[in-house]
Amino acid sequence: MLYADHAAALLGFVSCLTGSDMALAEDVVQETLLRAWRHPEALDPARGPIRPWLRTIAGRLVIDQYRHRVRVPGR
Repeated sequence: MLYADHAAALLGFVSCLTGSDMALAEDVVQETLLRAWRHPEALDPARGPIRPWLRTIAGRLVIDQYRHRVRVPGR
């Protein structure tokens, strides 16, 4: 249900962040939804809407991927 409700919107968001690298965007969406599944407390409706949380996680994953790619070997 989480995937059905949020994956398409999340993929569009992440695609913009990755410069339309769809393979990376799909990986980020998958990892984001996996983290949501591992942290069910984030899905509690009393905490507010889930989509902003998902976007935050996805954005952080994209930043981590970027940092990993630009890291200079030996540093």
